[in-house]
Parts: sequence; structure tokens; C-alpha cells
Amino acid sequence: MAEEFTREYVLAQWAYSELNSPEQGKHYVGVDGLKALEARHVLFADLTQQEHARLFEQWYEVRGRGTIFADALAGVEKFQLKQWTKAQLGAAYIISLFLQSLGPECVYGKIRFKDWIEAEPHGQLPSTHPLRMDATATPFRQRHPMTVGPFVFRLGARIITVKDRLMLLDGYHRAVCFWKMADPNATLAVYVPIEKRDKG
Repeated sequence: MAEEFTREYVLAQWAYSELNSPEQGKHYVGVDGLKALEARHVLFADLTQQEHARLFEQWYEVRGRGTIFADALAGVEKFQLKQWTKAQLGAAYIISLFLQSLGPECVYGKIRFKDWIEAEPHGQLPSTHPLRMDATATPFRQRHPMTVGPFVFRLGARIITVKDRLMLLDGYHRAVCFWKMADPNATLAVYVPIEKRDKG
């Protein structure tokens, strides 16, 4: 049976994985000690409870204020750590931010990871864009799990959640490396929300 983890644990690890990111690291402030630990590859599980709590707070400061991530994970309290195949990764939907690298015919809610990574980019991509990564230099090694959540979209002031569709929220660089470099039978560690069961 897949391991279960709390919301606080998963989102704190998400923040930890981004502390030294070329794109996101600058948004995490006042945590230089934690950045040094992550740079030394200290395992997230080996951090103290206080450090986990600080990272959880940082996630909300950076990722949790009026974002698609907050929308997708609203009400999610627990996750399972699962091992995904390339087929499962390929079927996950893409957040709207990364549709900007594709043509106007690529519509949010229709493009999955496999479509995205195999499409011809539209225009010049930034040097830090996941699709610009050189994924051939070293073997794929995953240090942090990725996080997925239910597909969501806004309809006026309402947030619509489609629970039977999963959307890749975190870890696009890792996902690209896995797709390009890992063995066809390899698996990827992914935090998947546990759906609440109605009390009856």
C-alpha cells in the first residue's frame, strides 16, 4: 500500500525542492540555512519539525496566495506517494503557465504532458524553461517527489474542480528529465491527493 503524507509535509517538501531553483529560489527569503542544507543534498526527511514548519509557511508565502496551486489543493489534507510510469505522467494535464510555450491552438484543459513535451515550441523559450533543459548529460536521479492535484479552472468567481483529471503542479524540470532520460520501465515518485470520502 502506498505511503500517506500530510498536506503540511508535502507542501513543505515542495518548498524545499525549490529553494535553490534558478527561477523560484529568489522568492524564498530568510531561509539561507535551509538553502544551504538543500544544496548539500540533506534529505527532507532528516530536517527537524521546526524546519518543516518553516518550509510550510514559505510555501504559502510563495505559492499559496491566489494561485492555481492553492485552487487545485483546496481541501486536500493527505497525499499518497505513488510510483508513476511514463504513461501515467504523459496523461497528466499541464498548468496554463506552460501553455505559453505552445501555439494558440493548444487550449488549457486539453493538453497533457505527452502533448506538451512532444510539441514544437512556439517562439523563443527562456534559458530556464523545462523544455530547454539538456536532459542527456547525466542519468536521471530523483531527489524530490513531484506533486499533482485535480484539474481546476475558474468560471467567473467560481473555481471548478474536475476530480477525475490530474494536473501536474510541481516538478516540470524533473518530469522532463525523467521523460527523456529514464528507462522505459522506470517509475517516478509522485504525491497524489487522497480524495475525501463523503460521510454517510
